[in-house]
Amino acid sequence: MILKYLSIFFFLFLFSEISAAQSLSKEEFKNPNISYQPHTRWWWPSSVTKAEVNWQLEQMKSHGIGGVEQITMGSYYKKGNIPFMSDEFIDILKHMVMEAKRLDMEVSINFGGPGWIIGGSWVPEDEHSKDIVPSFFDISGPKKYSGPLSTQLIPTTRSWEIRDYKLSGKEKLIAVVAGKLSSGTILEKSIQVLTSKVNKGKLNWQVPEGQWRIMSFWLKRNGHHNTVDHFSIKAMQRYCEYFGGKLYEAFGEEFGKTVESLFADSFELHNSASGIYWSEGLLEEFKKYKGY
Repeated sequence: MILKYLSIFFFLFLFSEISAAQSLSKEEFKNPNISYQPHTRWWWPSSVTKAEVNWQLEQMKSHGIGGVEQITMGSYYKKGNIPFMSDEFIDILKHMVMEAKRLDMEVSINFGGPGWIIGGSWVPEDEHSKDIVPSFFDISGPKKYSGPLSTQLIPTTRSWEIRDYKLSGKEKLIAVVAGKLSSGTILEKSIQVLTSKVNKGKLNWQVPEGQWRIMSFWLKRNGHHNTVDHFSIKAMQRYCEYFGGKLYEAFGEEFGKTVESLFADSFELHNSASGIYWSEGLLEEFKKYKGY
């Protein structure tokens, strides 16, 4: 039944597109409206001049390009580099928007930088992107254990992993969990949460009989430039207000017109060893929404 409705929808969509194409005159097909024209990615180094912006936009327009996706990368030259989001940079960005308007072109701007990240130098350190990372050690009981937690991270074969396998001491401890081992496997019913038994990085626990694995989970900044914590509402709101506010102040009257959109090039971030993206209070927020 679903396939039937999808087929009908596709037919109606195709028919409407064909009908629209048939209604175009020869002249309209030769010189299509801006909404039909292709856009291209436009990579900027940190050293860009207004004259270069003018020339490149005019060249693109003359070859049928109707818009650009502008993204600013790093510094590749010894001279002429303009700090990202400085007054001088914003002035050139505004100039680009006004030139695009003059040429009847559209503009989309990457929402961060330099580079593909959603982030920037203005992001406070405590609002940077984070990972949850595990460490562990094995211990035999029964005996009393009073000592440190493992600070050694476990490497994986992931190509994008940050090759730093030792905790710095700045990480926040999220939880400590112990589980009894049997033939190298943790027995699910044996799992105990030991977080409350940790004081100043030192675990005090009466280890039961058998082989046990003590696992620690830490919140760690993943160190990828100045990327914002995508999972934090507070961090993202502050980020949008600052970055979006700077752009709106400069050329807000062109939002929804010449500036047809803002975009995020990529969410690709390198993880810490064995880490996955995480944030402060993520489990609590998950429970609030999902109920478990």
